[in-house]
Amino acid sequence: YDGNNLYLWEFTSGKLSAGFNQAVPTKSDSVGLEYYPTNKRVYLADKKLNSIISFLPGSNGFSNPVVAVRDQSLSQAVDIAIDGSIYVLNSGGVNKFQSGKLTDFSTASLPTPFSGQGKIYTEISFAHIYILDAGKNHILILDKKGSLVNTLKSSMFNKLTDFKVDEKNKLIYILNDGSLLKATLP
Repeated sequence: YDGNNLYLWEFTSGKLSAGFNQAVPTKSDSVGLEYYPTNKRVYLADKKLNSIISFLPGSNGFSNPVVAVRDQSLSQAVDIAIDGSIYVLNSGGVNKFQSGKLTDFSTASLPTPFSGQGKIYTEISFAHIYILDAGKNHILILDKKGSLVNTLKSSMFNKLTDFKVDEKNKLIYILNDGSLLKATLP
């Protein structure tokens, strides 16, 4: 994604598809590019149109987009994660959508409100949802009902920007101020 077009990159050959831009939001209107392996679709939140759209990658590019969710709250989206449900990190916390509908999901147990800057991550096989709160330089671990399980803090966390979680091996990889950190999950 270059801010206007989606591309397929065939890693082994280095081949890049032609740009696809049908209903692809601009860089300033989009957040949370995610691939969901169960249905093999790519998801992207469009803040301007208050929607999450999905595309099916194929050998010659992408299919026409499908709207997976449409909700006013998506104008405040910061990031998305997918595990069958779609979790949307926004300036006020997390919203959860199932089958395109907003469901009851509360992060009321957080000790301090979300800063409004960060990333969210989960997978279908995961027991938890992980939130990198860049404004507060910590990582929150929630169960899939929204209850706080743990907070990861470190004196090394001074400019968190991104992360990926390997729950099976109890590892988390954190991009922090240009450095890659590796930590063990509790």
